[in-house]
Amino acid sequence: MTKIPYFSESNKSAQKLVQTLFTPTQQRLVVGIIAAGYQTEKHFVSVNAPEWLQMDRAQKLYPELKNMAVEFSLRRACDQKIIPFSYEIGTIEKNKNKFLKLINNEKQVILTINQTPSDKRASRHAKFRADLFDQCDNRFVLFDDEARSQDSVYLELNHGYQSDQPSFTILGKPDSTGLWGARLNLQNNLQVLSSNEEKDIKTTAKEVASFSMDEFRQYQEFKTEG
Repeated sequence: MTKIPYFSESNKSAQKLVQTLFTPTQQRLVVGIIAAGYQTEKHFVSVNAPEWLQMDRAQKLYPELKNMAVEFSLRRACDQKIIPFSYEIGTIEKNKNKFLKLINNEKQVILTINQTPSDKRASRHAKFRADLFDQCDNRFVLFDDEARSQDSVYLELNHGYQSDQPSFTILGKPDSTGLWGARLNLQNNLQVLSSNEEKDIKTTAKEVASFSMDEFRQYQEFKTEG
């Protein structure tokens, strides 16, 4: 990411944002939804995928299938109002690939969803992410503990990595060098819930990530209505 000037920045306030963006229950749901997406991808490859996709050489395709399953699950969570976000589909100018942006209208937070090899750094440099970072933070005067700017804030929701279950789920604000200005590992921040609440969250996450091929086909090219 290109180094840019900040008018004002408070690491304390950025950390407060990532800690309070989701309620404890919503944090639990996001972690569960991403984990369920991993399991959906695993089930598809082991049960439903054609034989050629189960060959050793095809394993390099699995991370992208995992991305698709996670993005699909989070979009369904938005559609069903399970998490307080809407979404937009962006297009990468260079190759016309699509990417998912989650948008919190109340706090005007823009999130990209990324599969990364480490929780220690933000996502690798990519122009579409750098553009979002610049668009948000070039104008952004970071809020203090009582008030904040109305401009958008760019955050990342990162998960990883090449495993059956995500080893981390990070909500963070990257800085201009690709390190974290603020971060929260949602998996390490889970609070104890009652057995009924825990069961409800697991059921909801599983239902959001479970889909038929017909349903997935409606999402796979990031088609939008109208």
